[in-house]
Amino acid sequence: MRQSTQIPQNGIGTESSPGTGTLGSGVAFVALALAVLWALSNPTLAASVTAAVVGAVTLALAGGRALARRLRGRIAKLSIPGVATVRISVSPN
Repeated sequence: MRQSTQIPQNGIGTESSPGTGTLGSGVAFVALALAVLWALSNPTLAASVTAAVVGAVTLALAGGRALARRLRGRIAKLSIPGVATVRISVSPN
């Protein structure tokens, strides 16, 4: 026996079909496809850009960890005249 769903009076249902994606996933797919085409047409430049991004992320993570180790337990005060004093401390997770 077939089940029928109630159709609203305006004729537009709010249920989405299982195969539909979001706008963000569509934009991401197009951006990924363009990146792959660009990488295939410029392999040396793509390898250089990838290496630079990976290196920058690695340095940022290592620098952030080193900064957190150096600042661990210290309390820094930032005074805003006439408004407030802000105290900042770094503690390990």
